[in-house]
Amino acid sequence: MSSAVLLDLFIIGIYFAIIIGIGWYFSRRNNDVSEFALGGRSIPWWAVLASILASEISAGTFSVHREMVLNTETSSTPS
Repeated sequence: MSSAVLLDLFIIGIYFAIIIGIGWYFSRRNNDVSEFALGGRSIPWWAVLASILASEISAGTFSVHREMVLNTETSSTPS
């Protein structure tokens, strides 16, 4: 393998190690499933609203763009 591929794999490995470490750290702070699901009831209303809006926008965008692509007569691939 080339050195660029090894560097990429090393960076990806470090990324996964950091993500797993963060997950492990915060998992120790939860006592049960309801505390995890509700965030200990300490999440501010604006953060909950932002999460709901981001989920709605993401789902709507995915659905609308899919329909636009399926309903378009032209194609970006040569025929």
